[in-house]
Amino acid sequence: MMRTLLKIRMLWPALLLAAMFLLPTEMKGQTDIERFHTAMRSLKGLQRYGYKVHLSGVMPDGSYDAVELTMYMDKHRKQVAYTDKANIVIINTRHIMHIDHNAKVFKIFDRKAYENKYNGQFNTIKGLFRDDDFNRVIDSLFLKTKHVQLSRDKSGHTQFGMTTIRDDMKMQLEFRYDEQRKLPVSMDMTLGSAGRSDRFVYTYKVSDYVYDFDDSVFDTRAYFTYTNNTYTVLKYRHYKLISGL
Repeated sequence: MMRTLLKIRMLWPALLLAAMFLLPTEMKGQTDIERFHTAMRSLKGLQRYGYKVHLSGVMPDGSYDAVELTMYMDKHRKQVAYTDKANIVIINTRHIMHIDHNAKVFKIFDRKAYENKYNGQFNTIKGLFRDDDFNRVIDSLFLKTKHVQLSRDKSGHTQFGMTTIRDDMKMQLEFRYDEQRKLPVSMDMTLGSAGRSDRFVYTYKVSDYVYDFDDSVFDTRAYFTYTNNTYTVLKYRHYKLISGL
């Protein structure tokens, strides 16, 4: 089950980005679906954001697993900070750091040296900051949606709801956002099989959207120091240190 969830995690960044920062604007005279499409198109220029996610899955045999994570992204400076129960990853302008709690391994690399060595062979770092997959999700899925429900909850937040079925897959999506603050409040997405015997359900719950945060989230100084070409680990000192390329 956990292996399946890890595979599904490859899908959620683009889908979650599509749900983040649904910027409400005054769109008088537009239909609900036109308002939805206009809001989705505005997401393509998003550069700096953060969110928390609860990802869970139920498989055909009834087994269940869940992952909670926090992500911060700055595409302009190409920085990212990711944390879940098993991993801490920080990529800033100087270093790449990955702490693997399961393997008890602490990896630190000079970012420039790392990218020079793996340029053209290793696309993981560059892929984090590309918009291609995200834009394809926007264009092929959300901008082709023909039906959307628009309402307000008891707190006055605007709410978009949509359901789509494609290739025996059913997706239900719900956005809630605060028009005064111009920030999303929450997003719930359910992805599951439709009309198939091998039924499964994955649920994504996104909360705590932010776009104005301090660069301290990308700071590695609480984890290690680098002096005279030597790394000194400050946390998880009993983990195996890997720093050579």
